[in-house]
Amino acid sequence: MEREYKENQMRLLASLLLAVVFILLAAPVGFVGQHVPAYGLWVATPTDFLHVPGSAPITSSKVFQVESLAILKSGSVTCVTFNSTGTLLAANGDDNSINIYDVQTGRLLKSLPGSARNASQFAFTPDGNLLAAAYRDALIRLWDIITGEEASVLRGHTGELSSIAVSPDGEVVASGSVYPDSTLRIWDMSSYAQTTVLKGEDGEEFFDIAFSPDGTLLAAATGSVTYGKVRLWDVETWTLLATLEGYSNIVSGITFSHDGTFLITASYDGTIKQWTVGSSDDPVVLHRYDEAVYSIDLNPDDTLLAVGLSESTIRLWDLTSERELVSLEGYKGPVWSVAFSPDGRLLASGSMYPDRMVKLWGIP
Repeated sequence: MEREYKENQMRLLASLLLAVVFILLAAPVGFVGQHVPAYGLWVATPTDFLHVPGSAPITSSKVFQVESLAILKSGSVTCVTFNSTGTLLAANGDDNSINIYDVQTGRLLKSLPGSARNASQFAFTPDGNLLAAAYRDALIRLWDIITGEEASVLRGHTGELSSIAVSPDGEVVASGSVYPDSTLRIWDMSSYAQTTVLKGEDGEEFFDIAFSPDGTLLAAATGSVTYGKVRLWDVETWTLLATLEGYSNIVSGITFSHDGTFLITASYDGTIKQWTVGSSDDPVVLHRYDEAVYSIDLNPDDTLLAVGLSESTIRLWDLTSERELVSLEGYKGPVWSVAFSPDGRLLASGSMYPDRMVKLWGIP
């Protein structure tokens, strides 16, 4: 009887050990969460969000943090951007490189080599074959995503680059710089030649640029420490069509709605404004924060606005009700860049020192 008892105990212990091994193999090491089949990512326990008093209740099933793709060892994340299909994510890496991630698995696919200074902004071409990157050494590098090699280097700026945008048809690249160059330059992607040089008034600097969805307009966020402006150019003639004013500091972010009917701007003066394209009406001031706004982006159906703030939080706004829904936390440094995936189900964000971190957030 004693021998039979011991054998039963051993069999029970073996079964328990097998169960533990199965659980460990089935779950990501050091990461507990819920699997999202659509992306193959693991969703973390939703502890990094803060409900905004007075707003509609947000439950853990509605806003939650997705597994961070990378924690960078050096340098700051100044840009995160998806390709047009949402399968790839580009973000600043260490040693001034740019990392390309597989969104479904979180795997690092390529690390595009760094230069003397890091890239401030970058954007995929519509076909996803190239990444156009604006560097602080005054150069634009066009990277072949398939090979990871430089396809071309565009020279013309004489100062630090701050912004870059690719036209919706992929035929034009626009790049902006800060003092002392302070120019907006236009490049033909068929010849890689510079075709136009645009300037603001009194040497104002360029901090963000965006093409309208139909490619007929180019908007530029400009300013200095005492004022900010948004300038709108006609892409066919490069005629200045309008100047939007009313900021007491740099305009740091700009994004068109996906239907092209309105424009959202952000400023270091803390304001978020919504302008109607082609109208002389005053803008709707969505909010005025007591801190600088560093980055903004709209989801594909133009109902949600993501706002990256200087004091380490991301705010999500419902544009239909013009209400702030939730504050996403978990950073210690400024949130320099935010970007929705093309299907709107993910929000990528990047922070500067001391975090140097890329995160993905699930959006219901």
